[in-house]
Amino acid sequence: MNNTHHVLRGFVLRQTDYKESDRIITVLTDSMGKQRFLARGARRKGSRIRSSCEQMTFNEYTVYEYKNRMYVDEAETLEPFSEIRDDLDKLALASYFSELLETVADSDSSDPALLQLALNGTYALCRLDVPQTIIKAAFELRLMCLAGFQPMLEGCAGCSSPEAYVFSVSNGELLCSQCASGAGGGRMIRLTRDVISAMIHICSCSPRKIFSFSLGTDQAAVLGSAAEDYVLYQLDRSFSTLDFYNSIRRLYSEHHDS
Repeated sequence: MNNTHHVLRGFVLRQTDYKESDRIITVLTDSMGKQRFLARGARRKGSRIRSSCEQMTFNEYTVYEYKNRMYVDEAETLEPFSEIRDDLDKLALASYFSELLETVADSDSSDPALLQLALNGTYALCRLDVPQTIIKAAFELRLMCLAGFQPMLEGCAGCSSPEAYVFSVSNGELLCSQCASGAGGGRMIRLTRDVISAMIHICSCSPRKIFSFSLGTDQAAVLGSAAEDYVLYQLDRSFSTLDFYNSIRRLYSEHHDS
């Protein structure tokens, strides 16, 4: 397979400086899953491929394999998503999205739905007039569905009662008050009917509609807590990018409250 060229499209999840002028990029591709490419000379001023090796850009690449490493031969930027670099909130949240995607994506296993979520989420941050709380929660919950952790939201998982408003973060299911009281430990979040309807929408709608719903500020905050806790529990790890984003949001809130 040496020197065989491939043309593919992909979203840059991570960029790492390498040697004096090169860059290693981790790319979520349309046909080869998550891949790492070595882009020679990408850090040089005037490099033809420099802009296509920036994190959170969507590009078309011509790559080739040599001695078990993939190299970028040519690249063209299709969507720079430049708006996120002008807003620290957006940049921090987009970085968290990228870290999530890198965590769940497989190498050598194509997943077009995951790439579409990456593009839709970044587009929403850049250009949709939707609160970041909703964008973040919808992205997290849809990602969990694609990663095989779709929550069960149709009635109580214990007794099938339709009056189920307690979300078990550990089991990804709804419980009625009685079943929840006998469920023992674990993180439980009480939801409203509107929040549950929003979660069902996110999990089941077409990819372009996941941000097409509205909630009041308080209910959006409940949805946000449920989605974030669910991600952290199911993936069983922390995310430095999430910590950074939340610290920015706290500072922003304190500034406006003072």
